This record gives sequence, C-alpha cells and structure tokens, in this order.
Amino acid sequence: MHERAREVLEALKAGAEEADGFPPYAFVPGCHPHPRRSPMGHSHGAPHPEAPGRLGASDAAEAMFFHGVTLHDAGFFWEAHELWEALWHGLERRGPTARFLQGAIQSAAAQLKILQGMP
Repeated sequence: MHERAREVLEALKAGAEEADGFPPYAFVPGCHPHPRRSPMGHSHGAPHPEAPGRLGASDAAEAMFFHGVTLHDAGFFWEAHELWEALWHGLERRGPTARFLQGAIQSAAAQLKILQGMP
C-alpha cells in the first residue's frame, strides 16, 4: 500500500469527514448509498469526471490516473473505477493505453465483487 493511501485510511479511521479528496466512505454496492444516484451519496449532484486530456499527453490526465491509483490502494475501488473510466473514454477506448486502463477498470470492478461476496 502506498504511504499516501495509509495516511488517508488513518485519517478516515480517526473520524475525518473527508481526507484530501477522499470521500467519507468507499462505495460498495448493497452496503452504502450509491454515490451519484442516492441523495445521500457522497458524489450526489457532482458532475461525472471527465478526462482533462489524453493520458500520456496531459499532466492533468496523469494526475487523474495516479489519484485513481491512490484511491484504489486505499480501498476506494468504485471511485478509482470512475476516474479511470473517464480517462478510458478520453482515449476513445482504443489503443494500448486504453487497453491498460480497461484492465485497471476491470480489476477495480473485480475488487468490488469480492467485497460483495460475489467472486
């Protein structure tokens, strides 16, 4: 686990509402309000993430990718999936980088299934 992810988990365990860009809970379907659809969701009313440029050609897109990595490492699998999916769509779902992102997205989805007891 990255040191940053460890710090975030400790802050959240200590009762922080939100720790530097991390939502107050890691969404697990069936266990928490849906982040976007539920009025109680941590991202309700927020716009869907959009790629700030093409991954590999934009510092902002790379920052978005690595924020997804930090989210993933801290157990925020759905939230990481959302960021990576935006980047994947920004690449028009084609090419080697898009295939890499697709694998990361599927890995995050698999982690959610495991948490749901549906491996």
